[in-house]
Amino acid sequence: MRTEIFKTVNSDAGTTKRILTFLENAENFFIGIGKSTEWTQTWGKEVSDENPPEPKSNLTEIPEPIIYKRLEKAAPALRNTACAELNLNLADSLSTTNIKDNSFSIVDPDTIYNSDGSLRVFPTYLYLSSKILYADYNATSFRTIGFYTNVKFNPNVNPNKLVYLPEEIKTSALHWVSFNTPIVRAESKEHIIQFLMKI
Repeated sequence: MRTEIFKTVNSDAGTTKRILTFLENAENFFIGIGKSTEWTQTWGKEVSDENPPEPKSNLTEIPEPIIYKRLEKAAPALRNTACAELNLNLADSLSTTNIKDNSFSIVDPDTIYNSDGSLRVFPTYLYLSSKILYADYNATSFRTIGFYTNVKFNPNVNPNKLVYLPEEIKTSALHWVSFNTPIVRAESKEHIIQFLMKI
């Protein structure tokens, strides 16, 4: 009996077009932060605030959501280095330098196509960025971050705000989540959350 061998690869052109389609709804992209209370061993035997648990892929909501904030920037991106450090590295993402500037290039969607409609560049990542400010929330710290789309609001909630409380959100779709050591709120500090994501 003959066994057929299939060698496959994802098309960069298809990935680029998926990203552009995904970005058509960018006005409805949100970052959520949550978990103002400590990590305890109810989350696992070795879990503590110094050793947060691993998030599960079947999560539909971050634990103890505090706020949802509309993303400030979402754009196609090219990775300039093949480095695992870009794989949602929150240690870098919450520092002052963030994802290192020379690790990726943000691409203007208007420059992706040639005049004949063919693709000129092939961004295969989605770049997402938002600032969490002292005035945005009241908790003393947070420990979870999530990326949401398809956010629907409860009746009589202004749909044009930047920041929403959990009780103002009716439904949402969670795409990505991070469990972290405590990120402390301070008046002199802003948290710049940015990462690269595959679609």
